[in-house]
Amino acid sequence: MRVPLSRAAALGLAAGLFFFGLVALLPLVACYAAGTSVLQAAFQHGSALTAAGIATLVTNAVPIAAGFVLFDEALPRGARGALQIAAFASIVASAGLLGSPAAARPDDRS
Repeated sequence: MRVPLSRAAALGLAAGLFFFGLVALLPLVACYAAGTSVLQAAFQHGSALTAAGIATLVTNAVPIAAGFVLFDEALPRGARGALQIAAFASIVASAGLLGSPAAARPDDRS
């Protein structure tokens, strides 16, 4: 399907889409770089399992919770709803256990 646009209008449209992509891409790259830097700092200051585990758990839990809030989702009734609640609770509990001081082991190297 051809749209009757002049060459200048078509190129202007393309430029606008590129600028929009640039506006969307720059924050994405900046946030990814910042997250990687913070994760590397976490590796330097503590257990890699704790740092990576909590980062992964938050990466999974936030979109799940946001989906329910933003899209006004409702839990299914019965066993399916109970399983979804149990699964989300296990994510939160895992993050809590990984973040607790008992999860950190002292360095045994002498």
